[in-house]
Amino acid sequence: MSMTAQDVHTMLLRLGDTATAEHSQRFFKTGTGEYGEGDQFLGIRVPILRAKVKQHRICLQTNTPYFP
Repeated sequence: MSMTAQDVHTMLLRLGDTATAEHSQRFFKTGTGEYGEGDQFLGIRVPILRAKVKQHRICLQTNTPYFP
């Protein structure tokens, strides 16, 4: 399956979970004046992310970097 970096970016956004992202933002102290201020989380758990990386390893190695 051939995917572009934009496709991978879209897939990651779809995998995100709002409740997990909100919990991570509290845990990593992302509020004003806190050490993680400005950090953003999609809410993707590590096992899910690792599985997707394995599926799309070739795409990630062959495409040019994509920064939205």
